[in-house]
Amino acid sequence: MADDAEQPRMAKLVVCRPFRERDLYDHFRTDPVRSEFRQADAHRKRRLRLLDRIQPRVVVFEFNPYCGPDRSLTISYEPDFRLDLSVEPYRCGASLPAFVKLGQRKGYRLVGVQSLGFNAFFVRQGLGEQLVPTRSARECFERNERLQAWSQAWLDAMFSGNQAWQEV
Repeated sequence: MADDAEQPRMAKLVVCRPFRERDLYDHFRTDPVRSEFRQADAHRKRRLRLLDRIQPRVVVFEFNPYCGPDRSLTISYEPDFRLDLSVEPYRCGASLPAFVKLGQRKGYRLVGVQSLGFNAFFVRQGLGEQLVPTRSARECFERNERLQAWSQAWLDAMFSGNQAWQEV
């Protein structure tokens, strides 16, 4: 396993190298409003079938950090859902543990989150495991300066809205 000094260099090689047209299928990104866990979302289903078919090396999931590092949560599907950007915390998407479960089912492992604390990076199983270690959701929260501030009050604020949340 690579030591911590090598991690930034390896992350650059795996995640941040310049994008080239031939790399079109090496990177896949989702957004929180169309989370994997929403039932009957045709767009989501097409994207996940594409994920299975093209098998990119790196997948980026945008998660909701207010959900915290421990519970596997997603907002319940509502066909007429509209994100209200005037109310914080934003009540949308899914937790990092929910995306870890999804990633594992799809053959990916969590390797870290970006410094702002809402994009999670997953690498396809069998790639770079000696160089870029697998991380738990809890470990990502502990290693990220912004996410270290997470408290139960953040999750309580999420649950204080009218949206229904479910364990997945």
